[in-house]
Amino acid sequence: MQLESISLIRYLGAMRKPVGEIASVRTPGVYRWFAAFFAFGATMCALTVGLLLFPGSALDSLWRINPDAALAFNSMGHWALILMLTVGTGCSFAAIGLWQG
Repeated sequence: MQLESISLIRYLGAMRKPVGEIASVRTPGVYRWFAAFFAFGATMCALTVGLLLFPGSALDSLWRINPDAALAFNSMGHWALILMLTVGTGCSFAAIGLWQG
């Protein structure tokens, strides 16, 4: 019981640190990898939005990687853009938040 109360006291003491000290703590490397993962997801969403907005462009050959995705997104109509913008925005915010710690 005493060990638990000491840990709680240390935890509560750490919560009272000034903002500058909390910001100076280094973010673990795992967060950086997750941030990179979400940044990649946001980039792919932006690429998909570009491909959907400008059909027949020079990048249209990228649909050959996954032609079923092209059919699925085109059949969704404008909802595909809304979906990809929502997912891309979420990925962007997640990447920024994780990168900043």
